[in-house]
Amino acid sequence: MDLRHLLQVLTCVAIMLMWCDARNHFTDKSCTKTIKFKTNETYRKLVECPYYVRKCKKNWFGQRVCTTERRIGLCLKTFTRSAYKLKEMSVCCPGYTETANNNCSRVCDNDKYGFQCQYHCSCPDNASPSCDVNDGRCTCFPGWKGSGCDIVCPSGTFGLNCKEMCTCADNESCNPADGSCITVVQRSKAT
Repeated sequence: MDLRHLLQVLTCVAIMLMWCDARNHFTDKSCTKTIKFKTNETYRKLVECPYYVRKCKKNWFGQRVCTTERRIGLCLKTFTRSAYKLKEMSVCCPGYTETANNNCSRVCDNDKYGFQCQYHCSCPDNASPSCDVNDGRCTCFPGWKGSGCDIVCPSGTFGLNCKEMCTCADNESCNPADGSCITVVQRSKAT
C-alpha cells in the first residue's frame, strides 16, 4: 500500500468518525412547549367581620338588663381561588420520542421525515442518507456544505459545514474533510 492510498484510507476513517459525532449531536432534539394548567391559590384579604358586644346595666327597679349590639370590624381572612398559569416545558420535537433516560430518540426510519414519517429523504452522496425528521434537511459529510451538500469547503476551511480553520504552513492546503495538511509540490519548467 503506497502512501497516497494510506492517506485516502485514513481520511475516509476520519470522515466517518466526524460524521458519527455529528449525527449523535443532531439526534438530540428537544423543543419547548408552553402548556396551560389550573392551580389553586390561597390569598389573604381584609374583610368586614361582624362581632357582638353585650352590655348590661341596671334598670329603675334594680334589675339587670342586658342588650347585645352588633358591630362591624375588619379581620384577615384566607381564601382559595382557581387560577390558570402558563409553563414552558422541554419536550421532544416532532419525529422524536422521549426515552427512559429523558433523552429524545428518533421515531422515523432513517430515510423518512415529517408528520407521521410520511416523506422520504432525498440526500445526495455527499451527505448522510438520513435527514432531519422535522424538515428533511440533509446533514453534509465533513468537507461539504450547502443545502444540497454540493459545495466543497473553501480553501483554508474544513470539517462539518466548513466551520473549522486550517492551520497548515504557507505552501500547504488542508484536506476539506479532516484538516490534515497536504503539501503541494510545484514542478519547475525545464529551460
